[in-house]
Amino acid sequence: PTMLKHLISFSLQQSTLVILIALGLLVYTLARLPKMSVDVFPRAQRATVVLLTEAGGLAADEVEQYVTFPLEAAVRYTGRHHSQIRPRVEAENQS
Repeated sequence: PTMLKHLISFSLQQSTLVILIALGLLVYTLARLPKMSVDVFPRAQRATVVLLTEAGGLAADEVEQYVTFPLEAAVRYTGRHHSQIRPRVEAENQS
């Protein structure tokens, strides 16, 4: 509280200096404003979630049927947002 009182007291006693500093900051801001890169419309990209499922002993289509599709159904609607799911099944190379 004491420091704030001193700051207010100084500002009132040196009002001309305070106004000059404020005007200087305003001029500096106005001069820099055209050079600033402001992203008014940021890129709106949806969040991506990758789920890797593994089920030993099942074929790729069985994993898709019993694991992947139920997971997709569970996470398809998250709150107010509708998610787009692109299934991708990769079979492991078995040598």
